[in-house]
Amino acid sequence: MILSAKQREVFRFFGGQRDMLIADGAVRSGKTFALVHGFLFWAASLGNRLDFALAGRTIGAIKRNIIHPYIVPLRDDPDIEALGGISVNWSEHFFTFGGNSFYWFGGDKETSQFLIQGKTLAGLLVDESVTLLRSFLDQAIARCSVEGAKIVFSCNPGNPRHYFKTDFIDRAEELNAQYQHWDMDDNPALSE
Repeated sequence: MILSAKQREVFRFFGGQRDMLIADGAVRSGKTFALVHGFLFWAASLGNRLDFALAGRTIGAIKRNIIHPYIVPLRDDPDIEALGGISVNWSEHFFTFGGNSFYWFGGDKETSQFLIQGKTLAGLLVDESVTLLRSFLDQAIARCSVEGAKIVFSCNPGNPRHYFKTDFIDRAEELNAQYQHWDMDDNPALSE
């Protein structure tokens, strides 16, 4: 598999000192592919019995954007089987991989923050970050209390006054975050 330079940067992030990775940019630029795969294999390298979260606007969005295109196909991969395989629990909204649990959360309602409350997370992957309510996102970040926890965000361009732009992208250095802007050339899987 050929990876772009930007996709390789994502994999290097997981071995680095930054706490967060913010990837914004064009649709189909390859960012979600790199974020999901980097996140999964980093999590598997940490040992087992840890909890992680995947967050999106809704549970349905997580299923459409992450579970079906990226997680389900990995179940048949022999390298994944060697790491203990992937088992998906559709009704309880989580999957296990490498001895760890990955819970799915929607963050589009005021009550969403209560669903993640009480979790102790080793990592968080947020898809389409600008679609989540701030109350949920703040609670999800606060749950990442395991030493060395990593948080990764993907988003497509939005309003320049949106809280995610002003409080995360514009403050990336202050938050010990690596910021990446992606375009279509960062996806080697696309034809010209």
